[in-house]
Amino acid sequence: MRYYTKEQIINWCEEASKEMKSFYNVGMLNYSGETRKNELYTEIIAEWLLNNIEKLSEIKLHIRESSYNRHHKGTLGKGKEDSEKNIAIKIFNQGTFSDGLIIKDYQIPLKNRLKDKEGEIDLLAINEQEKSVYIFELKKKDCKRPESMLRCVLEGYTYLRTVCKEKLFCDFNIPQSYELKAAPLVFEGEKQYDEYMDKDRIYLHKLMKKLNIIPFFLSKNKKAEFVITKATN
Repeated sequence: MRYYTKEQIINWCEEASKEMKSFYNVGMLNYSGETRKNELYTEIIAEWLLNNIEKLSEIKLHIRESSYNRHHKGTLGKGKEDSEKNIAIKIFNQGTFSDGLIIKDYQIPLKNRLKDKEGEIDLLAINEQEKSVYIFELKKKDCKRPESMLRCVLEGYTYLRTVCKEKLFCDFNIPQSYELKAAPLVFEGEKQYDEYMDKDRIYLHKLMKKLNIIPFFLSKNKKAEFVITKATN
């Protein structure tokens, strides 16, 4: 097994931070190992981000020229039924969940042209009781190469800073007074869930608190319907 040092991980962070809007896409965010001093790679990255939190402000607003609302019909794609795309569509078709959570749309594009690097929002949800709108970063179940919770957090937060809130809310007829938040949406029992539940991941939790990010968890009930539960801690 190859070990990386803390210094190597920090050097990679500094190099990747030259373009912060792509930071979440760097492979090291999914490294599951640790240094010879038993320091988790993702914890080193989370600590570096906390110590350089101002770098995240370099993720600039990117205003989409066309409407964010593509008026999707909820038609499943031709790919695998359990692909992230089709899971998102199934969740959208289910529509309403407990605690007043309503799915507004899926696969919301952020870019203007194909060559643009901005991605797309997996799911947009609204909770009228909380007066909150969520950018859900969805991760599928049973992935051969599961992504870390840290990557989910950073991808969602990048989209939060990239999207034009005023235009997004206008396109979906959402009151401008509502708060826009980013949130991982991951399956219970998967890697991201386990990492969040691991209280020894101190810097992950500190970073999520700093960015005001609380995850939501996916499961299925006896009727094979999706259940979405907001983390309580």
